Amino acid sequence: MEYAYVVLAGVAGYVFGAIWYGALGKRWQAEVGLSPEDVKPASNVSAYLVALLGNLLVAGMMRHIFVTSGVDGTLNAAVSGLGLGLFIAGSYLMLNYAFAKRSTVLSLIDIGHAAGSATVIAVVLDALT
Repeated sequence: MEYAYVVLAGVAGYVFGAIWYGALGKRWQAEVGLSPEDVKPASNVSAYLVALLGNLLVAGMMRHIFVTSGVDGTLNAAVSGLGLGLFIAGSYLMLNYAFAKRSTVLSLIDIGHAAGSATVIAVVLDALT
């Protein structure tokens, strides 16, 4: 496995998340009941490190899946990444949020993040290989 590619793709997914929640952060905070102070990097370093680690793990597994299943080409990678984020990660988020009685808005924000981040990771992996 080309570790540098996985790291770069994972970082790209992390950056996507920063942009996504930067744009939707106020609504997301309202849905989960957190204040702006609760989510600042200085007061929540461990969450940001876990987010980076999670993106690296997704990128590593996605690289493995793509190599073993022969996913090749930007369009195929993007569709595969979108599918993994939307239908695998998104399905589990939807299930968990339904039982936790979380709002539909929160589900859509977080599922959108999973789908978008996985798509970005997939496209970066394809571009680097």
